Amino acid sequence: MSETGNPFPSERTAVVTGCGAPSGIGRQVARRLAQSGYNVAALDLNPAVEGFGQELAAEFPTLAMRGIVCDIADQASVNAAWARIDAELPPVTGLANVAGIACPTPLLEMTVEEFDKVMAVNARGTMLMMQSGARRMIETGVGRMVNFSSITAYDGGGTFSKIAYAAAKSAVIGLARGGARELGQYGITVNCICPGPIDT
Repeated sequence: MSETGNPFPSERTAVVTGCGAPSGIGRQVARRLAQSGYNVAALDLNPAVEGFGQELAAEFPTLAMRGIVCDIADQASVNAAWARIDAELPPVTGLANVAGIACPTPLLEMTVEEFDKVMAVNARGTMLMMQSGARRMIETGVGRMVNFSSITAYDGGGTFSKIAYAAAKSAVIGLARGGARELGQYGITVNCICPGPIDT
């Protein structure tokens, strides 16, 4: 049951971004959700995500699985992806914002174009997905969102990812906090995790 007292639908869908890389976190999140009985819409800018959707469909034949090419930083692309999700899958009650891009450029070498790209994917993309997901979850009266930030948001950058990534992933934390404050009244929770290096 949600905080509003509404039950989760027996047939429900989770949307997961960042499912293009075979060794990435996104694919593991999508597979774990499928193992828990969720239909899954796996999104990524990389067309390889379509093949991953087919893999999930073969692995979980009783569930509906889709691999959808989507640029989460682009409003039109996000709208198109959600239109397909609405048409082909059960109600969305889960959203995992995993997609992101890193940036090794230090402050003194950073260009505006590079900074904007990192912010667009990590921050704007997360916001657009939260916004679209929230609109569907409000209709259902229940939902769960998890944003994937990074330990870099706290330590300012390590040997690879530096200031732009740290700033963008800090914004992801802010989006989770703001989303939790604004969406709780609708039975939607928003949380955030901050992984460190992953051994893949």
